[in-house]
Amino acid sequence: MEKLIFNTNYKNWFNEVSSHIKSHYPMPFTNKDKGKLCLDIGSNVGSFSCTYHDCFEKIIAIEASKSNSEEIENNLKQRGIKNVTVIQKAVYSKGGETKILKFWRDTKDKHCGNSSIIEYYDDKRKHGWTDKTGEHVETIGLNDIYELYGDIDYMKLDVEGGEYDFLMNKDMNRIKYISMELHVQLRDKKQELKNFLLENFSMERELKLHPHEILYLKK
Repeated sequence: MEKLIFNTNYKNWFNEVSSHIKSHYPMPFTNKDKGKLCLDIGSNVGSFSCTYHDCFEKIIAIEASKSNSEEIENNLKQRGIKNVTVIQKAVYSKGGETKILKFWRDTKDKHCGNSSIIEYYDDKRKHGWTDKTGEHVETIGLNDIYELYGDIDYMKLDVEGGEYDFLMNKDMNRIKYISMELHVQLRDKKQELKNFLLENFSMERELKLHPHEILYLKK
């Protein structure tokens, strides 16, 4: 498969994402009152894990992109962070499948490392994910994560529309907090997933960032 060429300056992108981590993702745990397990799903280049690593005994950073996963490892190493484990897989309704990971493209053929296994392209705005380029990635499901790591104190989730397949109709009783991006790409499924989550959690905060929303949910 043709090697993907990234136009991202990873250092600048890490700094840009890190600048809004705390405003986008509220954190109930501290370095003195740590949670046991955090999932950083859709870790991108690891800004969330690097920002909040001292709030947990262990963080599992799940990122589908190979190049992003390598950059997470670099960022962790540079900062001497040792309690974060990087898993290069794509979350999905079930594990063990192989999907094509597509990368965000706009009219200038640039992207910031965002990727998805779902199909989406906005003809009007001329951007989205295209299957012209991509890489194969293995999937992992929520039940797989429970079996491997147990109960989850905090889940951060930003998977560019993959949140429906990953969460819908799954067991939510083993998660204390979810802070997640709900994407417009889901279309009609967006409200369906939101309703399902509100049956299982209380809404602590809803941040509207057109056209997406960031939900902060508590068990």
